[in-house]
Amino acid sequence: MYRNIARHLAGAVAAWLVFCAEGVLSCVGLLVFAVAAGADSGGPLAGPFLMLIAAAVGGALTVLVLLPAIVVGKVVGRLRWVVAFGFTLVLLGLFAAGWSVVTGSTAREATTGWALTVLAALVPLTAWSVIAAVGGRASRSHARSDLGIPAPVRP
Repeated sequence: MYRNIARHLAGAVAAWLVFCAEGVLSCVGLLVFAVAAGADSGGPLAGPFLMLIAAAVGGALTVLVLLPAIVVGKVVGRLRWVVAFGFTLVLLGLFAAGWSVVTGSTAREATTGWALTVLAALVPLTAWSVIAAVGGRASRSHARSDLGIPAPVRP
């Protein structure tokens, strides 16, 4: 049980770090765009604040979207990655709809925000899933070797 918690905690940390890396890449992309367009770069604190916002939003998305998606995927068992991706799409759609109601934005703006958030959330979800799966395989092979049972050989 503790191995499951540890590998999913490692997956959650990896997902959050991917969100932070996306914030850094966004900051660099916006800076390159500002320089190419001859526009103002936003000041010396624009980059650090953008990365801080990306880290905060990434943490919230990790807890509010990715964690339930992983849990639902684990409960379903079969096709768990597909179910986790689908559940992520649904949760982000509900958040986008709620955000559009609260802010009074149009359906087109909400759909655009949903699509961008889905694109930003699928890479961290994949990172979490891969790390949890690799950790699960490693723990199963170590458990067998501790008991003196050879690990199965897969082609």
